[in-house]
Amino acid sequence: MIPIIVGGTGLYIKSVLYDYNFEESFRDKELVEEYSKFSNEELHQMLVECDFESSKEIHPNNRKRVIQAIIRSSKNKVSENKNKDVPIYDFVIIGLSTERSKLYEMINHRVDKMMEDGLLDEVKALYDAGIHSNSVNSIGYKELYSYFMHEMSLEEAVNKIKQHSRNLAKRQYTFFKNQFQVEWIDVNFEDFDQTIKKAIDIIERTR
Repeated sequence: MIPIIVGGTGLYIKSVLYDYNFEESFRDKELVEEYSKFSNEELHQMLVECDFESSKEIHPNNRKRVIQAIIRSSKNKVSENKNKDVPIYDFVIIGLSTERSKLYEMINHRVDKMMEDGLLDEVKALYDAGIHSNSVNSIGYKELYSYFMHEMSLEEAVNKIKQHSRNLAKRQYTFFKNQFQVEWIDVNFEDFDQTIKKAIDIIERTR
């Protein structure tokens, strides 16, 4: 039996295929608040003292990564987590692609369908329940929160959802192209069976 993983973000897929160690990798909110009092230079000097190898790899101005490395230094140093690039399975990654204009058209249509299916009411229920906007950062939610807060019109909010969704798709393409060796297939929407056949051929060829 061949297990198949479909969808998900690139990092989630890497965490399954590679020997990632997430122990003590969470962000301690209290520590983050404490470190907010320090300058970038001061934080980087702390990193030099607690994880010198990481300090050579992380730029002082990359404040978020510096703080994360400091927090992890006591138990799960970033510099010692080297196995994340070592695959633990034999695998093949198949990516579906299409013309950029076609992809963007599909994304725009999907957003329109989400609105038709009740996204506005769903987000309004969260807003009315007092769920703060900084807790709702997903695409589709944060833009509609701006509409409810009278920061933009509904039309502008929907257009922002489409724009941010397109930007995310572009970043995902870039991530997979840079992080994985992907067998790309141009999708044939008129005859999707041909796309399936190509995917099966790739799996058979790489077994």
